[in-house]
Amino acid sequence: MHSLKASDTPKVILRSQRAFAGTMPCSTSWRGLPSACSSSHQRTLGRHNRERGFDKRYFLDLILQLVRIHGAVGRSELDDFLMPKLPDRMTDKQKRIKVQNLVQELRRGGSLHNRGTRASPRWALIGDEGTGI
Repeated sequence: MHSLKASDTPKVILRSQRAFAGTMPCSTSWRGLPSACSSSHQRTLGRHNRERGFDKRYFLDLILQLVRIHGAVGRSELDDFLMPKLPDRMTDKQKRIKVQNLVQELRRGGSLHNRGTRASPRWALIGDEGTGI
């Protein structure tokens, strides 16, 4: 930890105290998030997770579990299920793109395949031909 000077900006002070984690995209604004360290101290862990989000593996597992339980699912069902769980800082467009990228990763990894059409996909587990549609 470095010693603080009178000329330090609020950003430097907060970062040195491990109160915030983030980047400064331009000189006029700083979109920092409460760090996990400060969140646990301030009991704002729920807010921290809503803003920061969970790791990608968590969402991939959620998709696989949804398809395993309900059979083939459409894109609107995936959106309804996952979008409320994505970070609040993301716009709806960013959330839809995130869901799309997660599904494509599972498809390319050999876990899911599309049993519907390109216009209205129905995502199912590979080898799970008995449920869905």
